[in-house]
Parts: sequence; structure tokens; C-alpha cells
Amino acid sequence: MITEQEILESLKILIKKSSEFSNLLLGSGDDAAIIKTKEELVHSLDISVEGVHFLEELIPAEYISYRSIAIALSDIAAMGAYPSFFSIGLTSNNEDINWYKSFNRGVERIIDEYQIPLVGGDITKERTNISVSVFGHLFNKNLKRSTAQVNDDIYITGQLGLAKKGLIEIKENGICNSPFIDAYLTPKAQFKKSREISPIANACIDISDGLLNDLGHICKESGVGANIYIDDTPAINSLELRSRARRLKSDKGLDLLIVDYLQLMRGITRSDNREREIAEISSALKSLAKELQIPIIAISQLSRQTEARTDKKPQLSDLRESGALEQDADMVLFIHRGDAYKRNIEERDGIA
Repeated sequence: MITEQEILESLKILIKKSSEFSNLLLGSGDDAAIIKTKEELVHSLDISVEGVHFLEELIPAEYISYRSIAIALSDIAAMGAYPSFFSIGLTSNNEDINWYKSFNRGVERIIDEYQIPLVGGDITKERTNISVSVFGHLFNKNLKRSTAQVNDDIYITGQLGLAKKGLIEIKENGICNSPFIDAYLTPKAQFKKSREISPIANACIDISDGLLNDLGHICKESGVGANIYIDDTPAINSLELRSRARRLKSDKGLDLLIVDYLQLMRGITRSDNREREIAEISSALKSLAKELQIPIIAISQLSRQTEARTDKKPQLSDLRESGALEQDADMVLFIHRGDAYKRNIEERDGIA
């Protein structure tokens, strides 16, 4: 039977690596760590439970540890802070020392990727659970759930639902080359975005329970409301869209309109020339934006020509049935995920 001391011995490489950080005066090995720190320390504690937050029989220990720590780091980012150090509590009945070595590789990846030391932790025998405590310092000011203001705009960083789809794929096909599986196994804490928005944002939250639930938390804590209107009418045409946008603007107020996506709309008059029909829709959206004096974001499909290029980067000519899209738009933005074309998961940084 594997002993606790053997498991602790496998952690020594992480302790040695962490001792190189200047803010760690005394690290793991004693009864407690001694850390040199500044004022206003930000702390987050997150617990991941086997069978609830991860499936041990399907996921290697390296990804279990990485994901558990990254989730806790994300809470620090949501507070407008950067991580300074962390500790781990682990319970596990696993008798294979290689499982713990794999677990350590995930921790080591976090240390290297975010440049933060592991300052200590604890381990005991029981069903696999991981408790992660992360400590950090503010970029600028703290971003709380209770400080949202009336007339604030609502923004989301990243794409929602990727990790959930990744977990579904793992259950169906096991771990394979997929950007959705990557999003589940190695989620990325948004510290760069946290630093950028911390001087200007009023409130923030890490979305873990879904957009509507977590937005609801902000509204409840701040004593405000939020309006998000979704119209999923299939094959809507530009006249119907104009009518509904006008009514919404008059009755509730409208600051931004998003069309997702342009090719799902249809023209006022049916045409065999789809490019001409898209041009008509594009012109109507341009006119509507001017009339209501609001920005309209129209999401568009791309052609498959990007796949034929070496760098896979999209160009204006790739806009599907482009017609007058590039002429009507004030700005055209392309999202290019180079990670999707990297075979080696280790090389992916999660940046688009």
C-alpha cells in the first residue's frame, strides 16, 4: 500500500520549484509557510469533488489538478486581481504513485504558466477531492458583485458553453484532439482582460453557473436589474427585424443589436441570387443602425477558402456571399483561433 510519505516525496519537485519565488520566505516542509506580501490580499477557496466536478475514470490526473487550480485562479481574475501564491489540499484513495506524479505535472504546468509558487498543502486518504486556496493582489481596484451601476453595459469575455461541450465529447469519445475538450481540461484564467478592465469596470463575476444565473447574482447584490432580449424567430427578414427593434427601442430602450447570424436571415423578396439577397439585408441593417442610432453587430459565416491557406487566417474575400458586406460595415473583425490547428495540446495557449 502506498504511504502518505511516498506521496509527499513525489511533491518535492514542486516545493523546490516554488522556493525560487522571492515572495516566499518559508515554503512547504514546515508546519506553515511564511509569505512576504502587500496590503489588500485577495483570497479564493475552491473545492473540486470527484463525480461532481470531474470524472476520475475518464480524465488523467494531470488535467484534474490543472483544471481544479485554474478554476480557483479564475475567481481571483474576476475580482480584478492577479495571483501571488496558492496551496492545495488533496484527498485520494489512489494506490498508484504514477497517478500522483501525473497530478504533479498539472500543478507544475500552473506554476510555470502563471508564474506563481505553491506554498503548501495537505494530503490524506479518502475519495478524491481537491481544495485549492489562491491568494493575489489587485491590479487597480477590486471588482465586486455588489457595485454594478444603473446604465452599465454588460460584457462577456470568452465564449460560453465550450467546456460543457468538451465534457460531453469526453463522455462520448474519450479525450481526443478537440478545442472543446481543451476548453474543459485546461481552462484559462483571464488575467490579461482583468488587468485591462479593472480601472473602468464597476462590477465583475466569474461565470460558472451560466450567464443568467451569475448575472442574476450581480443584480441581486447590486440592487439593480438587467435587460437582455433574445428573439429566436427563424428566417426573420429585415422588415420584421426593423419592426421589432423599433418597438423594443420605444418600449424598453435598446443600446445594442446583435444578429447571430446574418445568413440565417432572408430578404424581403425571395431571390435566386443569394449574394444579392445578403446585400439587401446588409443595406437594411446599415439603415436601421442609423435610424435607431445604435451599433449593430452582424455575425457572418466565412467560406472554406481559409482552410486552403497555410496560416488559416481569414480575409475580407472570405465573407460568405459577401456582396456589399465589406462596403456597408463600418468595421469588419475576424476571430482567428490558431490553436485549433495545433495538433499538440501543450502548444495551445487558448488565445484567439
